[in-house]
Amino acid sequence: MSEEKRPEAMSRSSSLTVQSTDNDRKDLVNEKEAEKKEMDLQETDLENQRAQQPNQPQKFSHNFWDPAIAPQRRMYLKAAFLRALAILLLQLFVAMPFYWGSLYREYALVPNLRALVLSLDNAAVGNAVSNALLSSNKGTHVHGTGPAHSKFWLGWHSFPETEFNSSWSTNEALAAAKRAVEKEHAWAVVVVKRDATAELEAALQGNGADQWVPEDTISVVYSQARNELAAGNFVVPLTTAILQNVSLDLRREYTTNWLANSSNTARVSETPIDLLVNPVSYTMVNLHPYDIPLATALTFVGLIYVMVFAFQTSLITTNMQVIVASWLNTRSLILVRLAISFWYYWWISWSFAILGVAFRGDFYRHFGGGGFMLYWLALFLSITAIGLSLQSVVTLVTTLYLPPFFILILLTNVSVSLLPFDLLPSVFQYGKAWPAYNVNRAVRTILFGTKNDLSLNFGILLAWIALNLITLPLFQVWVRRREQKALEKSK
Repeated sequence: MSEEKRPEAMSRSSSLTVQSTDNDRKDLVNEKEAEKKEMDLQETDLENQRAQQPNQPQKFSHNFWDPAIAPQRRMYLKAAFLRALAILLLQLFVAMPFYWGSLYREYALVPNLRALVLSLDNAAVGNAVSNALLSSNKGTHVHGTGPAHSKFWLGWHSFPETEFNSSWSTNEALAAAKRAVEKEHAWAVVVVKRDATAELEAALQGNGADQWVPEDTISVVYSQARNELAAGNFVVPLTTAILQNVSLDLRREYTTNWLANSSNTARVSETPIDLLVNPVSYTMVNLHPYDIPLATALTFVGLIYVMVFAFQTSLITTNMQVIVASWLNTRSLILVRLAISFWYYWWISWSFAILGVAFRGDFYRHFGGGGFMLYWLALFLSITAIGLSLQSVVTLVTTLYLPPFFILILLTNVSVSLLPFDLLPSVFQYGKAWPAYNVNRAVRTILFGTKNDLSLNFGILLAWIALNLITLPLFQVWVRRREQKALEKSK
C-alpha cells in the first residue's frame, strides 16, 4: 500500500514545484514592469521640468550674455561694479589723502625749519652774515623756488641769549651749536668765528696772511641723518646760497678796497692769492652724515616691507586657523592665535635684521655689539605692533575686508615717516604716537647716532602691543559669542 502511494506523492510534489517556479517568474516580470514604469515616470518628470525650465544653465557652456545665466550675471555685476568699486573708491578717498596731504604743503612750511645764527664778530663780517640770514625771513631775497615759482626760506633766528655767552671762544661757540643741533633745537646753526673781521683786515695788511684760513671764518653745523630729505632739499642749499652771496659781497668789498690802496700794490706778489680771491668762506660741519648705502632700505622703504609682511602674516594665520578654530574653546583659540603670530614675527624680524647685516648695514658705530640687537628689537616690536593691530581688525572684518584696513594703516604710517613734522600740516602730529615713525627714529639713532629717544620709541611700540593684547581677545570673545548664538538658532 505504501509503495503505491509513493509515486503519487512524488507526482504531486513535482507539480507544486513547477507551479512555484511559474509564480516566481510572474512576480519577477511584474517587478521589472513596475521598475520600468517608475523609470518612465521619472523621465517624464525630467522632461516636464526641462519643458518648464528650457534655459537651465550648464557649467562651462555659456557666453557672458547668455540669458540662461542672467541671475549669476546680475550677481557678478552687482559685486564687481557696485560693492567692490565702492570699497576701492572709499579706500582711495579715505586713505590716499593722508599721503597726498603730507606732501602738498612741503614748500610752504619750509620756514618752520628753525635755524640759528651765532656770531662772535660784531664787525663787518659778522654783521654781513647775520643780516643776510635773518633778513631772508622777510622774503627780501629769493633763495629757493618751489611749485609755480613760490618762494621759500628757512626760519632764521638769533641764537637764544639765555644759552649764549658773549665771552665764548670760537670752539665754545661751536660746541654750543653742536648741542643745539644734537638736541634738535635747530636744523642748522651758523657760527661766525670770534674777531673774524679784525683778523681778516690784519691778514690783508700782511700780519698773519699765511695763517688766514677763509673756510674757518664761518661754520655751518647741521645733521643730515636727522632727515636727509629736509637737509638735502632745504637746509643745506638754502643756507649755502645765502653764504655764497655773502662771501661774494665781502670779496668784492675787501678786494676793491685793498687794491684801491696804492700802498698795497707793491705787496701783491707777497699776498696769498686765496686771500684776495676768496677772503671769506664757510665750512660745512655734518654731525651725522647719511652715509650708509643701505640706509634708505633700513630707515624707510624696508619698514614698508615689514608692514607688508605683517599683513601677509595676518592673512596666512587667519586662513590656517579655520582648520582648528571651530574645535577649540575661546581661550585656547586666543592663545593659539597669539602664539603663532609671535612665532612668525620673531622669525621675520630676525631675518630682516640678518639681511641688513648681509648687505653691510653698519649697526656697530654707536652701540658696539649691542647695535645689532637693538635694531632687531626695533623691527620685532614694530612688526608685532602693526601685525597684532591687523590681527585684531581681521577678527571683526574677516580676510575679505582686511586689505582696505591695511592700506589705511600703511598710508597713515608712511605719511609721517618721510618728512619731518616741521614740513607737515599740524594734523599729522598724530604720527608721533604711530609705530612707523618711532621705529624710523630708533633705527636712525642706532645707525647714525642721532638724538637718542630709544626709551620713548620702544615704549610707544610696547604700548601698541599692550593695547592689541587687550583688543584682540575682546574682539575674539565677541565674535565667538555671535557664532555660538548662530549655531544654537540653526538647531
